[in-house]
Amino acid sequence: MARMRRIRLRPSGIIRTVVSAQRKSNVNNPPPARSDRHPTVEARR
Repeated sequence: MARMRRIRLRPSGIIRTVVSAQRKSNVNNPPPARSDRHPTVEARR
């Protein structure tokens, strides 16, 4: 429930966290296919 509220209040903040997660994942392990898994799903995990 808290996640839904955060998304509605500050979508930009979540986008920033997703971008940072993508950068970290790219540095550690380059993603073989982005179309298979959305970055938001990986960030929520």
